[in-house]
Amino acid sequence: MKFTFRKPPPLNHLYGTNNWGGKYLKTEGREWQEEAMWIIKATRPKTFTEPVSLTIHLYTCRHQDNDSILKLLQDTLQHAGVYDDDFLIFELHVFKHKCPKKEERVEVEINLL
Repeated sequence: MKFTFRKPPPLNHLYGTNNWGGKYLKTEGREWQEEAMWIIKATRPKTFTEPVSLTIHLYTCRHQDNDSILKLLQDTLQHAGVYDDDFLIFELHVFKHKCPKKEERVEVEINLL
C-alpha cells in the first residue's frame, strides 16, 4: 500500500501545551492530518493487524530531522485505520532526498512482514 502526501509541518509547529501542561495538536498539524486522512480513506485501505514495514521517502529542500515527520505521520496512519496501532511497525526505513521547494512531499509504503 502506497501513499503520497505533502510534507508535514516541522515538529516545532505541530504541538502546543495547554494551561494544565497537556499537549495538543496545533491548527497546522490538524490541517495536515485531515488532508492526509482524506487521501488515505479515498483508497479504502485494509487495516493491518499484524507486524508491518514502513518505508518513507522524505523529499525536502531544507535541513530537517527524520524524526520530526515520523510522529504525526505514524499517528495519522493509525487514526485513518491503516494499522490497529503503531506498535505494529516492526521495521522502519527512512530515506531523505533533496528537492526544490515546490516538489516537497513524503511518500509512504506499508507492507506486511
